[in-house]
Amino acid sequence: MVDFSNCTMNPGRFLILLGFLFSKTSQSQSLNNLVPNYSAENYTFCPTSGQITSTANWFRAAFNGSADYYSSCTSFTTYSVPNNFYGSQSPRTGNAYFGFLLYAKEFETREDIETKLKETLQNNKTYCVTYYLSLAEVSRYAISTIGAYFTNDSLKNYYPIPSTPSFYYLTPSVENSTLNILADTLNWMQVQGTYTATGGENFITITNFANDANTNKIPIKPFNFPFGNGSYYYIDDISVVEINPAKAYPTKTIVTCANTTYTLGTDSTFDATYQWQPITGLSCTNCPNPVTTVTSNIKYVLTKQQCSATTKDSITITVYTPFLTANAGPFKNICLNDTIKLGVNDTTAYTSYTWQPFVGLSCTNCAQPVTVPLTTTTYTLNKKECSFNTKDTVTVKVETCEVIIPDIFTPNNDNINDEWKIKLPNGFKLSTAAVYNRWGTLVYSIDDEVLNSANSKIKVIRWDGRTTSGLECSEGVYFYVIHYTDKNGILYKKKGNLTLIR
Repeated sequence: MVDFSNCTMNPGRFLILLGFLFSKTSQSQSLNNLVPNYSAENYTFCPTSGQITSTANWFRAAFNGSADYYSSCTSFTTYSVPNNFYGSQSPRTGNAYFGFLLYAKEFETREDIETKLKETLQNNKTYCVTYYLSLAEVSRYAISTIGAYFTNDSLKNYYPIPSTPSFYYLTPSVENSTLNILADTLNWMQVQGTYTATGGENFITITNFANDANTNKIPIKPFNFPFGNGSYYYIDDISVVEINPAKAYPTKTIVTCANTTYTLGTDSTFDATYQWQPITGLSCTNCPNPVTTVTSNIKYVLTKQQCSATTKDSITITVYTPFLTANAGPFKNICLNDTIKLGVNDTTAYTSYTWQPFVGLSCTNCAQPVTVPLTTTTYTLNKKECSFNTKDTVTVKVETCEVIIPDIFTPNNDNINDEWKIKLPNGFKLSTAAVYNRWGTLVYSIDDEVLNSANSKIKVIRWDGRTTSGLECSEGVYFYVIHYTDKNGILYKKKGNLTLIR
């Protein structure tokens, strides 16, 4: 603290500050602010004499001055808020702020604030640097000459011995415009600019880096103002944030079910502004992450303003219309111990399945479960596509799949076992059948060409004991060879002996 009424005041006091905001800005936003304790809320003890050392993270870079700390926690009215020694100002956010002398005519007096950033700045990355100032009522002058300076090491290590010139030869990394005279004592004034890092910067220092001759200033009070010829400012909400373009959503398009809720936006950047259009269905239109429940096709456009950078992005949301009903698949006729797949492959991103009964199914919530039923079973499929529910059933008939080939028959016209009949399960197909006598002579045959002929009248495979020319075969033992395919088209061959008795 400097008393302007005393011309022998200690000159050149500097402050180091970065704020950590707890009120207006959300915690998620403050996480991308590289300035610790940016709003001066964290302290080790309440100020009793304006000590910058009572705050966390902040310190002074020069030894010839010290910035001041103001907080509602103190019982010392000189350093309280909103009313204190230099004037009256409520914190921009939270319950505290810093104050420092940036100009004192004829004394080359400066105070600064410095802090170590949370992360090292990256080469070629551009950062938005922002802080808010309010001119204290005791000030006779308002100035525009204030800036922020980034360094790899602390400036405190550069100036271990008190000296009057201190920082005068340094060019700020980010400097307030000379046209922007900071003269408001009622409101907080934003100072903002961009900085492209060279890489390796770890510290930020804020002060007036110009000497008295090069300080741009205007008088705002008479010369005989009792508190002297200085410029004293309160400072709050300091931020260094990487500039990133607007991003409305991780993808450019969404296809979704009606009445699905989404949170838009991919960031929540400290001190950036957001504007969403159109406003239809949004929980807010000027926040970083609005929530919307989709009822119809819509395109949202996000405009993000961060420092001088204005960027836009959009997300197109299309409502999916269900069009596929449940399909459990066609009727199945299988052999005992056979494996069968149910359903059809109609999976989309918006469907869910429930099969019953679940016994024997490889899965109960997929489109095409595999099953090995032991008995004839009817399966029910419940399909949900978005909010559209449909149902279907399929019956799987289980049979004992044996190819029955008699080894004896009596073609004597008594209507009992007069024919040699081959019985195939459903879905099986006879390809060829041939019968030979004991000398190897073919006496009967039939093939798939005849069986599958469009004009064929043969519906059941049988032999009546006659040759193909119609002559009766004598009693005795014959030899047969048959070929058939199962329901899956697999070819089988069987051969054996057949006894004919008359």
